[in-house]
Parts: sequence; structure tokens; C-alpha cells
Amino acid sequence: MKRVLALAILSLSFTSAAEAADMSIPQAYDWTGFYIGLNAGAAINNTQIDYDVNYSGTDPNIIDEVGSLSDSFTDNEGAFTGGALVGYNWQHDHVVIGAEADINYLGFSGSKTNDISGILNAMVDNPGTDVTGTKNVSYDADWFGTVRARLGFTSGNMLFYGTGGFAYGYMSGSGKIKADWDDEGFSSSNSRESVNWGWTAGAGVEYGVDNWSLGVEYLYVDLASADLNWDLSADTSDTQVNTEVSQMNVKGSVDYQFNVVRATAKLRF
Repeated sequence: MKRVLALAILSLSFTSAAEAADMSIPQAYDWTGFYIGLNAGAAINNTQIDYDVNYSGTDPNIIDEVGSLSDSFTDNEGAFTGGALVGYNWQHDHVVIGAEADINYLGFSGSKTNDISGILNAMVDNPGTDVTGTKNVSYDADWFGTVRARLGFTSGNMLFYGTGGFAYGYMSGSGKIKADWDDEGFSSSNSRESVNWGWTAGAGVEYGVDNWSLGVEYLYVDLASADLNWDLSADTSDTQVNTEVSQMNVKGSVDYQFNVVRATAKLRF
């Protein structure tokens, strides 16, 4: 009788221990299905601006000064970014393959102004005239989106993944040259607005619980460039200024590149 009781107690102990062990091991999270979500974070700008002026005339003074009109600089501004996303995952064992698209606010803008009085004074026919002038280049990037593939590996409720695909976004660039002297002056400008396509790549991690997953993601985004190209012109009483300005051509480009670090929250169906 004691032997039977002992066997029964031992059997019950093993059963309870097995049940406890099952309860202590997290159940695998099922990542398959559609989802929608939101994201928010920071975008760190790495936009490159180049600006060149070409002169086809023969005036040696202007040739000496024309280099002052060319410039290049990188804008390292940081800005808030946030938006909405939608996607689908398919899971096989520990491998997850998916596709995701998003649309996001982006608050990048910048400008640079240079004094170009030297070259403008070289153009004016009257040596006693004091000419002041500026050259300005500016840009804006208001929003961007991505369409990406994702490939990941699961561990418990965690998903580690890499991602890459197309990027698109609004961008604008503008340039302006302005001169003033006495009651005279001129202004010449050009601008471009467009939705450009580029590429993006990155990586992230998500944790799934119930129908939700929370994550952190990094993306590098390159939206190509907005190009500016125009011939300068002036309409003043100084014939020499009009002639010399008409022999100048401006070429500029704004190459939009930035890094994104953001948090994500997704609801799965």
C-alpha cells in the first residue's frame, strides 16, 4: 500500500514539475499576418549642397573673382519624424519574411548666404560705385515614405530583422543672386520642387505580446538630388553689368541623405 502511495505521489510530482516547466518557458510568438502601426523618432540630416557658377566672358577681374560664387556645405540638422505604416509578415519556423510601407513627416530645411560684393564690383562700369550683393541657396524636405522588404529571425517573442527597399519624398531647392547699388540692382533666381525616388536600408528589433509588437528601428535614406541650372540675367542702366551677368550660368544640386532612429508600435490582425 505504501509502495502504491509513493508511486502515486512521485507521479504527481513529475506531472506538476512538467506543467510548471511548460509555464516557465515563453510560448513562441506568431508573426504571420497583416498589421498597421505608428512610428516616431529622430532624423539626423546629412544633406550635401553644391553650388557652382560658370563665366564664359573674358574680363580678367571677373575671372579672378568668379570662384567666390561657388560653394559646398553639408547640413547636419536633426529633426522630429513620425508617421503611419502598414505591412504583412509570413513566418516559417524561426524565419520571418515580410513587406512594409510607411509615410512620414520630415521637418528638414536649411539655407546659406554668402557675400559676393567683390565680383559684383568688378562688373560695374563706374569705378566709384559701391555694389553690395549676396548669393543664397536653400532647401526643404517636408515628408518621405518607404516601401521595403524585411527578413528576420525570431527568438521567443523577439524578432530581429534587416530591411531595405525604395524611398520617396518631397524636396525643393532654390538659389538666388541679388545685387544693389545706388538706385540700381538686379535679382536672378531659380527653384525646383519634386517628389524624388531613392533607396533605404536598415535594421530593427521588435517584441511581440498579444496582438501588439513594440520595436526600435534604424533606417538610412537617400532621396537623390534636386538640381538647379539657370542662366543669369540683369536689366539695369549699366550695360557692362548686363553683358557680364548674361555670360554667367549657375549649376547647383541638393543631395538629400539622412539617418532615422525611431520607435514603432504595431497592431496585428
